[in-house]
Order: sequence, then C-alpha cells, then structure tokens
Amino acid sequence: MEDTDSSSNNHVIEESVSEIEEVFPGSPTSANAEVVIEVRNLRKYFSIQSKSLLFTKTLGYIKAVDGIDLQLFSGEVLGLVGESGCGKSTLSKTIVGLEKPSLGQVWYRDANIHQPIDKVERLQIRRNIQMVFQDPYTSLNPRRLIKDTLEEPLLIHHPEMTKEDRLGAVYKILQQVGLESYHGYRYPHEFSGGQRQRVGLARALIMNPEVILADEPVSALDVSVQASILNLMQDLQSEFNVAIIFIAHDLSVVKHVSNRVAVMYLGRIVEIGPTEEVFDRPSHPYTVSLISAIPFADPTVKKRKVILEGDVPSPVNLPPGCRFSSRCYKVQDRCKEEDPILELKRGNTWSACLFPEDEPVLFFEER
Repeated sequence: MEDTDSSSNNHVIEESVSEIEEVFPGSPTSANAEVVIEVRNLRKYFSIQSKSLLFTKTLGYIKAVDGIDLQLFSGEVLGLVGESGCGKSTLSKTIVGLEKPSLGQVWYRDANIHQPIDKVERLQIRRNIQMVFQDPYTSLNPRRLIKDTLEEPLLIHHPEMTKEDRLGAVYKILQQVGLESYHGYRYPHEFSGGQRQRVGLARALIMNPEVILADEPVSALDVSVQASILNLMQDLQSEFNVAIIFIAHDLSVVKHVSNRVAVMYLGRIVEIGPTEEVFDRPSHPYTVSLISAIPFADPTVKKRKVILEGDVPSPVNLPPGCRFSSRCYKVQDRCKEEDPILELKRGNTWSACLFPEDEPVLFFEER
C-alpha cells in the first residue's frame, strides 16, 4: 500500500515538539506589534519511495522544512533569503495552506490554518492570506480572460455583490496595479512578463488580504521591469497595510524592501533580525558569504568575497552537528558534534552559530 505523505512523515520525526519560547527569534520588541502569522516548530518532509508491482517502500525523507519558529507582524515586510533548495518556497506554500505540514502548526491570528473549525473560518483564512507566485504565466489560467480570473474570488467570498459591483472592483484593482480596465478583456499570453506579474498582484490584492506571500515575484523579470514591480509593491503595501513575506535570491532587493530578514539554510532559519542589523553586522558565516556576493558598482572599491568551499549536504542525510559545518570557514570540532540553535547575539539579531562573528565584517577596501 502507498504511504500518505502526511501520515507517513509524522512517525519518522524523532525530534519532539519543543516548548515555544515566549519571545520568538527576531521578533520586534515593541508591545504594539500585532502578530498575524505564527509558525510553531514547522516541519515538512517529503518521502522518497521505491515502487514495485505490489508494494511501495519508503527509502527516506527529504527534510525541506525542518523546525521553524517564526512570527509575521501586521504591516511589515519580512524578507526570506537563501540558496535554491533551502526550503523557502516549501515554507511559503505550507504557510499559505498549499502543503500540509508533517509536524508543527501555522496560525493566522487565533485560527489554525491547517485545521479550520468550519467553512466560515476556512473562507476567512483564504480571504486574508494570498500568494503571488514566481512564474506569472503558469499561475494564470491561459483559457480565461483576466477579468474572469480576478472576478472569481469575489464570486466565492462576496456572493452578495452584483455583477456591476464585481466588475467595478476588477477595474479599480487593475488601475491600482498600473493597468487599464480594457486589459481585463485580454488573455495571459497577450501580456508581457511585467504586466502578468501586475495581474498576479491584482489577484492577490482584490480580496484586501492581511498577508501576502510573494515567492520570488521579480526573479523572472528584466531588471528595469523588476524596479517598477518592486516600487509598485511598496506603494501597494503602504496603501493596503498588508504584511508580506518576500522571498528572493537577490539580497540587494531584500534590503531595499524588507523591515526584517530571515536567512534559511537546509530547511532552517540560521539568522534573523532587523534588515539594517543583519546587513551591517552579519553574525552567521553563511549570511556573511551571501552578503559578500552582492555586486557593488564602484571601480575604486574592491569588495571582499567569501567563497564557500565544499558541497551542500543532502537534505535526506543531514550531517551531525551544524549542517553548515562542511562549508563554513570558521568550523571547529565542536561544530561537527553540536547542533546550534537560534540565540540572541546582538541587538535584536538571532543566529544559529556556535562561533558567530563578533566584530563587524569588512567587505570593502580601496584598490
């Protein structure tokens, strides 16, 4: 018999669910900060199976997300960065409800996203948490007019609205994202990449949500188009006061748009804190290497690059101790035995490193 993904994953997770700390790693200290999303010990494992004619055997598990505690606050932009395969997209899909967690919980205010009480609560969660996908073309139905795509959530969540009211809302949101009302009568293939991403933003914003998960929304676009989309997202974020988890590879983009930054490596957050603190004084060696790779356009200044050596460990067979130890330039024997946890290092920056950077890292030197 085939194993179901969620049930088969639960019994192989050996780590117990730890008590949630009173203060989450990297959370603002302000008492006025209002939590809209809370992630508690979240894990998502994918089974590796060998299938024969009669039986299915589970060979192991890919630990895509492996124990994450996180809070998102009203009106903030949280940047989520890391290499490809570190679990960023899986984390976002699990938060929004597209993937079922193997262990842990995701809460939207007082509601468990993966265990809604009734249909009314389920609709409320879906209405208030939206997603902007990485590929704006494949996320849109090629057989439907844009106006029909944007009108559909209004039909589901606001059945009391008349046809005229729904079309008025569609035309209004199109104009707010920089398009015109006549664009609603076109199909996705008739738009450029930047215009399609604007449609993706319109689809997410038409429900006036509290939370948007943007999974690399500008990575597939030209640089000039990226700038316009990023500026648009900032304007809309201020106008709608929506909280955003912004996933990206480009750290310069994350620095530009985010209030806080979380750095992921092999399914875990290894550093999190206010954007200025993380970029000006990175604590974790992995964060140092990522920031050193940001291009700097000044021929009179030489930027020091921290080149990581070694291979990325397999998420199926993770090494003992620190999972970054095979590539770390500060590795010591203790790192290969002890698995570090997120701890407050300085200011409000948390880092999972046994030997963090104590002094500011010098990235620049004159030629």
